[in-house]
This record gives sequence, C-alpha cells and structure tokens, in this order.
Amino acid sequence: RKKSDTLGKNILKEINPQLIINTHSVNPFSGDFYEEFIQEIKRSDLAIITTANLESELLINNLITSFRIPTLFCWCSGKADYGEIFIHLPRDGACYECFLIRNEKGLVYNPKKTEKDPRWRIPGREPYNSPGIPGISIDIDFIGLFATRLALQVLMRDSKHFNKYYPELKVNYYYWDNREKKEDTIMSFGPFSLPIEREESCLTCSESGRRMVTPISKERNELNRLIREASRR
Repeated sequence: RKKSDTLGKNILKEINPQLIINTHSVNPFSGDFYEEFIQEIKRSDLAIITTANLESELLINNLITSFRIPTLFCWCSGKADYGEIFIHLPRDGACYECFLIRNEKGLVYNPKKTEKDPRWRIPGREPYNSPGIPGISIDIDFIGLFATRLALQVLMRDSKHFNKYYPELKVNYYYWDNREKKEDTIMSFGPFSLPIEREESCLTCSESGRRMVTPISKERNELNRLIREASRR
C-alpha cells in the first residue's frame, strides 16, 4: 500500500490532479479479507497483476475468470532484463493456468524457465533484492509503458474509433529477453509474441478439466462459495 500511496500522491497526481486513486492493504489469503478482495476484483474494468507470486496469481486467476475481468499478468526479473506479459480476455481467452499448463508441456517460450537459481519454486524467478543498477530505469520505463499500451488496447478493444489508430490485439502473450546469449549476438530484446490457446485440462476455466479432479481442496471450495455469494450481490 505504501508503494501505491507514493505512486498515487507523489507522481500520478502531479500529472493529472483530477485523478482519484484508492489504495488498499489486503491479504487475499486471510479469510478476514476474502470478501473485500473479491468485491474489489468484481467491480474492476481491468486487473493488472504484478505480484510475481504464483499463489496469488492463481488465486486472482480464479476470481477474474469467474467474474470475466480482462487481466494483464506482468512480471520481470529483479534486474528487469527479461520478463513477460500474459493477457486474459474473458469468455474465449486462455486463463493464466492454461498458460502455465502449456508452459510445462514445453509449448511456450518462457524466459523464466532457466536452470539457474534452483532455490525458487518457479525456475528463474529471482528475489527482488537487487541493488541500484545504472540504467535499469530504461528497462523499467519500457516495461511500464508497454503494459500501459496493452492495457489501453484491452480496455478499448471494442471501440471502432480507437482501433482506427491502434492495431488489433491479436496475441495474448508477450515476452522479452535481454540477457547475454551464448551465440554471437548480445541482445534479442523483442518484445516477442505468441498466441496462447485454452487448455481442456485447465482446472480453472475448463469444465472438462474441473471434472477430472476430485475432491476439490477445502480452500478452493471456500473460495468458490465466496465467489458465488459475491456474484449474487
């Protein structure tokens, strides 16, 4: 919340004084905050997820697919030299769990899947403890602008006027990788893009996938109950 307050009060308000920004400090894994968190997601026009944490990403993925909320899952390494943006579009689009399944099958190039740093459950995800790196703001600014551009395209995808000036959003996964390679080149920044299709075995957005797993965990049952209650409000 402190980061959001700083961004909202000290930066964005200077750019646009009319902007209203509400910040929240919520632990979505605490039963006391489930309903508040669910309501925040439910009334959103767009969700941008930057938690870089698999547990929270999967929890949010469950909510946004239930409420049909367009969502960007954004992540970059601690040094900002590689990362990804996955876009979920409601109804027909693949969800984040579909992306993870295809990643495990080797059907997706994923810059996180490296052999280094085996301490982390998701290969390649390093801790955000890097010291100040000269020039890193260039990469961070690019990533922020790129995510903003994609967010605008998602929000305005049904606007004929907007789409006269912006290309149609045709793929839902973007990645970049600016690390030094073994080959002669030292840069292949991209961003590159790939279409991610839905997975029939997905437990979140596929009826056939949900039927394959029994019993459903107590936590998922509780979350589904709260989602159903929120949907009726």
